[in-house]
Amino acid sequence: MRDVDCGGDATRYGLIIRKHYASYVQKLKDKAKKQDGRKKKKHFVYKFTLIDLKTKMYICYGSSLKSEKRAYKKAIKMLKELKIKVKSIRLDKYYSFPSYVKEFKGAKIFIIPRKNAKLGHGEDWLKVMNNFVDNT
Repeated sequence: MRDVDCGGDATRYGLIIRKHYASYVQKLKDKAKKQDGRKKKKHFVYKFTLIDLKTKMYICYGSSLKSEKRAYKKAIKMLKELKIKVKSIRLDKYYSFPSYVKEFKGAKIFIIPRKNAKLGHGEDWLKVMNNFVDNT
């Protein structure tokens, strides 16, 4: 098992899907407009990666067509399958919830808290919040 200091981030990529049959696409567009006048939904691919800060190499990743959270969960699953232990991790404010902190027991966690972050979610969360205030 390897211990790593890592950073995690997610990216969202916009998709443009084209079909060769223009008439088929036009029919779909017309049908979508007639249904109820809702705006067309944009399609994205979400990717989450963890990078080893020492080697600057990716250690795991996850991707999803549904959400950033699903991409994150797939990356964490890969991390566990590879039996890599996280010594410390840096995450952005999207991950500033106690549930994410609980996934990295024993690791030093660096996050940017959301502006409405609250205390009272256990000892691990309190340590992370205190560390942000005392040692930014």
